[in-house]
Amino acid sequence: MTLREEMEQDFSEIHSDIPASVTLAGGTFSALVSEGELSERLDAGGFASVRSISVRVLKSSVPTAPKVGEKLTCDGVTYSISEISSKPGLPFLRLVCQQE
Repeated sequence: MTLREEMEQDFSEIHSDIPASVTLAGGTFSALVSEGELSERLDAGGFASVRSISVRVLKSSVPTAPKVGEKLTCDGVTYSISEISSKPGLPFLRLVCQQE
């Protein structure tokens, strides 16, 4: 078994213990979701709290690569993708998302 295959298997095992899914580009995908920062941004009328999350999905499960600014939904909350990272050889995409 290759390292990539082991990591994909580990993803599936973790996901079975902590199930989460995200909706992206009209599809629903299994994901590993971590809470990020709670910060504030200047909005009309003052400051508003903004929550961020970090999402990991298997590259093989997402038919088209997501783009910065694209919308993602998790637990009924809409987020905007603010950062995408992908390391060669690893089976994951990491998406940092800011609450809308």
